[in-house]
Amino acid sequence: MIVDFSSLKEGDEVVLLNLGPDEPYKGPSVSPPQAPADPKTTGQVMKLRVVKLTGQGKLGAIPATLPPVASLSTTLPRGTSPCTRRWTTWRTSRSPPAGDAHPRPQGWSAPVTESIKLGDTEIWRVINLTADAHPIHLHLTTFQVLDRRPFNESAYGDALETYLEAGGTVPKIDDHFTAAAQPAQPWEKGYKDTVIANPGEVVRFIAKFDLPGVYVWHCHISSTRTTR
Repeated sequence: MIVDFSSLKEGDEVVLLNLGPDEPYKGPSVSPPQAPADPKTTGQVMKLRVVKLTGQGKLGAIPATLPPVASLSTTLPRGTSPCTRRWTTWRTSRSPPAGDAHPRPQGWSAPVTESIKLGDTEIWRVINLTADAHPIHLHLTTFQVLDRRPFNESAYGDALETYLEAGGTVPKIDDHFTAAAQPAQPWEKGYKDTVIANPGEVVRFIAKFDLPGVYVWHCHISSTRTTR
């Protein structure tokens, strides 16, 4: 990130604000909009003070254009698990029927569930069944956001609940889409390591796994405890 402070003078201060809510964030399209964080406390992230030039470092310039980023693609067959892995942020902790390999809630110490071939490029889908927007983060790789698609959260969630309770046929998210997929936002172009998964949406991204190791994916929502 490059920030141009050349229009400011010595002694000026710039405060980076948190315009998100103090309650769990429900995404940018929630209606009515959520109230922003307390501007006296959690609404303040960082203060920058403009000081006198020290003579150290180099004077820089903001480029007029950025270099193009080639779009990732995969040669894996469409519709296969390695090409379109699916992950779900669950609204329930109930386990599926015995012997079922359908993705389910996992703890941090759970065994590895997926084996990715080194060098493969995969498309992942994250299905958000919760009421909160989740900043999904992958370790050891970067990815490109492809699109988002809304689905009927209530119908799909109920179908999953029924399946987890009684077994039968695993419900397909494709049967519950409510509109066409929307491409990534302009600010999501290029390589990312975190993407917002909004409630009631399926977000797709594509990543190349070119480093050996154990990959972790998780949500970057932090929790705090207040003692009085």
